Amino acid sequence: MVFFIITFLSVKERVNPPKEQKQDFWKDVSNLRKNRPWVAMFVMAIFVFTTLTVRGSSEYYYFTYYVDGDALASLLADVGLFTSSTHEASPSLTFKALDTLGLIVRPESDPSKVGFSLFNMVGTFTTILCVMTAKPLARAFGKKAVFTVGLAGTALFEGMFFFLDSTSVEAMFLLTILSGMCNGPTIPLLWAMIADTADYGEWKSERRATGFVFASIVFALKGGLGIGGALTGGLLAFYGYTPETATEPQMLMGFRIMVGLIPGALILFSVICMLYYLITKRIELQMEKELDARRLSQSKH
Repeated sequence: MVFFIITFLSVKERVNPPKEQKQDFWKDVSNLRKNRPWVAMFVMAIFVFTTLTVRGSSEYYYFTYYVDGDALASLLADVGLFTSSTHEASPSLTFKALDTLGLIVRPESDPSKVGFSLFNMVGTFTTILCVMTAKPLARAFGKKAVFTVGLAGTALFEGMFFFLDSTSVEAMFLLTILSGMCNGPTIPLLWAMIADTADYGEWKSERRATGFVFASIVFALKGGLGIGGALTGGLLAFYGYTPETATEPQMLMGFRIMVGLIPGALILFSVICMLYYLITKRIELQMEKELDARRLSQSKH
C-alpha cells in the first residue's frame, strides 16, 4: 500500500493526450475495437495468464504424484541436496544455508517437495536472467518478432512435458530452463507492446487513451487468471482427483496433460493472436516518427 502511494505521487505522464481532446468513453471504446494490435494483445493476455494459472497449479500434483521419487532423489544427491550422516555430523556453511532454506532431503523425507522447490527456483532464476535480454533483442529484431518467437518456444518446451517418462527428471529440469529462456524476454516486452497499442490508437484516430488501454489489458490479465483457476479445478474434478485416486492411471495422465499439452496449446493460441498484431519494427519506427512530428506541431499551437 505504501509503494502504491509513492508511485501515485511520484509518477508523471511522459505522453499526455492532445490538449484539445475531450473525454468520451464510448468513442474510446469504439477506437479500441478498431485497434487490431490492442485486440490481439487483449485475447493473447487471456490465453497467457490462463496458462500461468493452469500450469502453476498443476506442477505440484505433477511432482508429488507423477515424478518418480527415486529418480528425483538420485538427481538431488548428484547436486548435493541429499543429506547423509557425514553431513549431519559436521555440516558445512553451505549445507546449513541450504538446510535453512528447506533444500536438504533426509533419507526419511519426501524428495518431491525439495525437487519441486528446486525445479521452481531453477525456472524462475533462468527467467529473471533472460528478462535482461529483452531490450537488446527487441532493438535488433523488433518487439513483435522477439515476443512471438519467445511464446512459440515456450509453447514447444512446455508441451514436451507431456511426453516425458516419470523418471526423466534431468529432462524436466532442462525443459524448464529452456522454457524460462524463451519466456523471460516476453515479460517486459508484453507491457512495452501494450504501450505501443496506445501509440497505434493515437496514430490512427488522433485520440490518446493510455489509461484505458492498460486498464483493459489488465482486465484481460485478471480474467485469464480467473479462467485458469476455474479450468484447473474443473480438470481435477473431470479426472476424478482425490488424495486416494491421485496415483491411478487416468489421474496421472491428467496431471501430464495439465502440465504439458494444455499449457502448450494455450500458448500456441497466443502465438496465433500475434499474427494480428500489426506493429512490426518498421511500423513502430514510422509511428514514432509521425507521432513526434504531430506532437511537436500541436505544442507550437
